Amino acid sequence: MKAQEKLPDNIQLVLTRGYQSKSWMLKIMRRAGALAFALLYSDRKTEIPEIFGHNGHATDGNHIDVSIRLNDQTLKLLPKSVFTSIATAENIMAMYSPVISKVKTALQECGFKIH
Repeated sequence: MKAQEKLPDNIQLVLTRGYQSKSWMLKIMRRAGALAFALLYSDRKTEIPEIFGHNGHATDGNHIDVSIRLNDQTLKLLPKSVFTSIATAENIMAMYSPVISKVKTALQECGFKIH
């Protein structure tokens, strides 16, 4: 909420993922997604731990994911989720760079670490 206060009115933060308790179903789904990703993108296997790992969500509750809304529209930074090509993701990130920069700055000023 403090980070949101630092942003202009046309940019809103939306919490999309917070603490997730460990569950066997979530583990199976992550592994299935990682396998599909590895089969489709064999040249991007090094990204699997970062994309499909829990990133701390199931560890301590101190990790969150946020989405960005600009002018009441959610930015689709990864339109095909983790299956978005790197080139497409880079183009989208470049297009929204000023907005993303404002969001990162607001979060960092409130003590968040971006990864």
